Amino acid sequence: MSSSFSPSMVEPDLPSQFLNSEDEAAFSDGSASVSSMDYPAKHDESLSYDAEASEEHVTDEALQAELASLQQVNKTLEVLRDGLATVVRNVQLFHGTITQTKELVGMWGDLFSETHRIQSLYLDPTWQGATKDRETLERRRQEEEQRRIEEEAEAQRLAAEQARAEAEQQARLQAPQPATKPVRGRATRGKQPSGNRCMIVKEMAIGFRGPA
Repeated sequence: MSSSFSPSMVEPDLPSQFLNSEDEAAFSDGSASVSSMDYPAKHDESLSYDAEASEEHVTDEALQAELASLQQVNKTLEVLRDGLATVVRNVQLFHGTITQTKELVGMWGDLFSETHRIQSLYLDPTWQGATKDRETLERRRQEEEQRRIEEEAEAQRLAAEQARAEAEQQARLQAPQPATKPVRGRATRGKQPSGNRCMIVKEMAIGFRGPA
């Protein structure tokens, strides 16, 4: 058996936040009938909705916090990247400066050596000019070339002699050896034995005679 309630009986018990426009119209004209379970069901749905909304709000706040943290880390990494790029540029500039300094030092050393050589030539009383120097250098070059040719010829001659000696030795080793004949003893008749032979003959003679 269902109970019919008038709007005056329902309105004080039901908060307006759980009534939609249709419910309010029905209660206002007295045509609505509400069972005793309608209000708790709507109340539970409202609580569930509020819990879900609260969880979504907490999740959004956590995501926003993580996003802000990542953005801060990204800014820090960008600062570090810019700092490293600056360091690399400074190192490259320093390396270029050192390279240029080494080149300048090398050029200065060459100029100093050339200046010292020219000064030595001017102070040398035996110097006969650049033409004579060129002739001297050419003569030395020819002498060096001649000495190199002679050394190569001597090395070839020694190599040829060594090869010929090795070939002769190999030929001697491969040549057939003549057969050796036994050496016959020579007769000693009519000759006086000497040294050990005399002693052996005497001992044999004594042995044949026997004791005296």
